Amino acid sequence: MALKHVIIGHRGFPAKYPENTIAGFLGAILHGAHGVELDVWLTQDEVPVVIHDRSTRRVAGVELDVKNATIEEIRRLHLGMGQGIPTLEDVYRAVPEGYRLYVEVKDIDAVHKVYEATVKHKRVSDVVFLSFIRDVLVEFRKLDPGLRLALNVASLEEAREALKLHRNIKLYSVNLPVVAPLVIGFNVFREYVREARELGLRVVVWDTEEYKYDYSLYGEIASLIDEAIVNDPVRIRNYLEIKP
Repeated sequence: MALKHVIIGHRGFPAKYPENTIAGFLGAILHGAHGVELDVWLTQDEVPVVIHDRSTRRVAGVELDVKNATIEEIRRLHLGMGQGIPTLEDVYRAVPEGYRLYVEVKDIDAVHKVYEATVKHKRVSDVVFLSFIRDVLVEFRKLDPGLRLALNVASLEEAREALKLHRNIKLYSVNLPVVAPLVIGFNVFREYVREARELGLRVVVWDTEEYKYDYSLYGEIASLIDEAIVNDPVRIRNYLEIKP
């Protein structure tokens, strides 16, 4: 069964490029992704930078605490393939307009600077602000009633809380791990999707370590989801026979 909706590069295209880098974002788009997902922390000198972990060790082999590092220190790090840790503004400059950008904000301290950069580069219409932290989304909603917001959830309880949050601040989507149907059961997942869609929510899933490059599960849930955030947009397209 073909997934008929949107493919998003998870941290770019980590199957081929260092994660959360300009090369990875552009590579995902060149290989047919409709957009990319990225993660943002705020440096000590209040620059939004694109990295998943608060520590730089996993991606750069050097230990820096992003929140206590300056942008100058961050710029010195190398991630391989000639790539470094980009700023959010670097990404906005590099990724052409019209591609979806899921900007996951990892810390509430980053909200205002992320919003300022997004407005400055006129990317509000491309961006969905994403977080596991509900207060982050509440803060974004205070800044702009028209922003698209998405909540990451990791359990059925959190997924149900997302429906309540949607009633209060209006969400664009609820984002679940692709293994959710296996964890909570396919019937429960189907019922949850039905309820979410009745409320006007899109249902998005993202790759987990267990299904990092195994897209067989996507074939089983293709009709139940609206978007997929994946590590390898080429492989999922080939598996599900999706044309760019």
